[in-house]
Amino acid sequence: MRDAGLGALQRLLDGNPSADPYQASAAYFALTGRDGLWLAGDDEAALLVCRHPHLADELVVFPPFGRGSIELLARTIEDLSAGGAGLTLGRATAPLADALGSALPGRSWQRRRESLLDWGYPVHVLDTAKVAAHRGRGFQPLRTDLHKIDRGSVEAVDLDPVRHGAAVREIVRRWRHAPEMLAPYERLLELFGRVRLAGRVILHRGAPAGFAIWDEPAGQRGRANAFAHIGLHEIVGMPRLVVLDMAETLCRRGIAEVCVGGSETAGLDLFKRQLRPVRSVQLDSWQLVPG
Repeated sequence: MRDAGLGALQRLLDGNPSADPYQASAAYFALTGRDGLWLAGDDEAALLVCRHPHLADELVVFPPFGRGSIELLARTIEDLSAGGAGLTLGRATAPLADALGSALPGRSWQRRRESLLDWGYPVHVLDTAKVAAHRGRGFQPLRTDLHKIDRGSVEAVDLDPVRHGAAVREIVRRWRHAPEMLAPYERLLELFGRVRLAGRVILHRGAPAGFAIWDEPAGQRGRANAFAHIGLHEIVGMPRLVVLDMAETLCRRGIAEVCVGGSETAGLDLFKRQLRPVRSVQLDSWQLVPG
């Protein structure tokens, strides 16, 4: 799928009644499918397939939606498996895997603990007003870290992909120390203006120290989806300040919730749980067993 088709994809996904917030985000699929993304469907159902961003010869099939979606999923699995590529059913629930097993009785599926993609741990949704206020015992870890930052030394501005591209790249390099980790963030910068992306950059004493990127709903009072919220760890409290600024910005814009996604590690999941999510969704990966 070319980027020119992302607007039409978003309009299609706006009608997707999934409990998983990212299932309604064209930006999410464009990011995860940066090495190849395809839409399959008929008059009643649709689904998306992408190349696995970290594994060669592996395809990720996402949950379908619409009437007759299980039948579409079964047909797509049969067609793709005939090509010899490895297949993962991603961001899926156990009932969906069970339904697929019934539709494909000759196939075997195994739940796999996800370690490479962003749903190894539950997907969390935050209340932007509650995070912005961060009152009560549950937000004590957030307040403790924020008190370690001199807010007078911090400036936060709306992210412009051209003006702030170099700052985003510098932050990612200092955060991960691995050039190959830059690709997802380069892709996010490319997607500005093609999908409903927005963001913020945090400067600490004039130097880039953090940024957040999210997509916004078409109307107010909806839910945003965050794709990056990175703060340099050497500045104590900066990762939490990035999330706080994102929540404050969204709250001012009338957006009630933000999904901060799942996690690849237990440490990142704990960080998100300390932001007191109002909803969490457990998702799994299912591997098609050859044969």
